[in-house]
Amino acid sequence: MKIEGKLTVVTILVLLYLAGCGGMNGGNTSDMMNSGGLSPTMLADMMATPEMQDAIVRVMSSPEMQDQMIELMQQPEMQDTMVKLMKEPEMQDSMISVMQEPEMQSVMIEIMQTPEMKEILRGIINEQ
Repeated sequence: MKIEGKLTVVTILVLLYLAGCGGMNGGNTSDMMNSGGLSPTMLADMMATPEMQDAIVRVMSSPEMQDQMIELMQQPEMQDTMVKLMKEPEMQDSMISVMQEPEMQSVMIEIMQTPEMKEILRGIINEQ
């Protein structure tokens, strides 16, 4: 998996969390993961559904959501959770299927070009 692939996967994971946490209303996502609230397998299954893929594309298209995502990604515990998740094979497969959606690709490209996101992702990649 190339670096770009990893970046994208990470971004989608964050979005899934945001979507799953109702926009994060101050909740702590990595706590939810660690307490078994959402297993990587459950997340992978959710992502495999067309509804979820549509929801991700919708979420990604919203500027407020993009800002929230950038904020969330700046938290070290979120970055750790992401790195852990990225190592799950089911997660990698479902990411690949989401990424094959053309709208998803264009939205991802937009987000990846924001300077904040580039900085965050650089940090995550360096840790791996």
